[in-house]
Amino acid sequence: MMFRLSVSALSLMVLLPLSSAPLYAQDATEFRLDRNMTVGLRGGVMTGTAHEFVYDTDGTKLSELVWDMQQNYTISADLNYRAGPRWSVAASGTLGINGNNYMNDWDWIGRPATAAWTHHSWHDDTGLDHYFALDANVAYDFAASDALDLKVLGGAKYTDLQWTARGGCYIYSWTSFRGDRGCFKDGEKGITYEQSLPAVYGGFGAGTSVGALSISGQIVGGLTVGANDLDHHWLRSLVFLDEIGVAPYLGAQAQVAYQFTDRIGMNVVAQFDKHFEGRGPTKLNGAFITPGDASGASLQTLNVSTGFT
Repeated sequence: MMFRLSVSALSLMVLLPLSSAPLYAQDATEFRLDRNMTVGLRGGVMTGTAHEFVYDTDGTKLSELVWDMQQNYTISADLNYRAGPRWSVAASGTLGINGNNYMNDWDWIGRPATAAWTHHSWHDDTGLDHYFALDANVAYDFAASDALDLKVLGGAKYTDLQWTARGGCYIYSWTSFRGDRGCFKDGEKGITYEQSLPAVYGGFGAGTSVGALSISGQIVGGLTVGANDLDHHWLRSLVFLDEIGVAPYLGAQAQVAYQFTDRIGMNVVAQFDKHFEGRGPTKLNGAFITPGDASGASLQTLNVSTGFT
């Protein structure tokens, strides 16, 4: 159960692979339209954890929800265009498919969060309703040789995702400390949670190759800006909208590719994303109930994809 006393909750996820495809490696399934443009398609598995927080006016944590993405599936499409000897442009879209998700909800009612929790519910029937991510960036190769390629890149991305937690069981402390226990009806909607996450970033990439084998990687840092979330509590007919302030973002990607022939190859790509906690005010059914840092959220994900080139 998620308890709110003039406060709300937010979860911030970013789950999104960086779409800047290095010039020294190909995507999972790639088609070359001409010498300067390629499109690619890949499939993968995504795991991660999102934290959703509710704070009192004095900053005391009242509630924490953990949305655990144990295993979801992704399909990504990429477009890469070489605009000149050193410049390239990349864009990608990623679609998430529901797999295995889990949600835990802890509350501290009438006591600080440093003390033992008073309320806890868990929901193994939690599904990813939707996930999509769009990413676009520009890269510049500032150093290139037979041994090593180096580049700088900058871009923007947008991620939108939603879960719904159904059923589950609980331990509450209404009549006595952890004395109220039971379960919700199977399939009964508890909480639907949506996140909208725009971000901007910049960073560096490097790659090398030995024969048919190529290895590349990149690391970026940036800011999540203009983010918000929508938290719908079905059993209480409450809808919370949280406006999230600017928060740091970090991403890293590693790729290994092997070309069997000029036309056929295989690669593995690992993408790590971390959105640090951001906080902001809360609206209840369209009206502000708590200004300041009433809600907070963070996200960490790993997306691993593979395919043929």
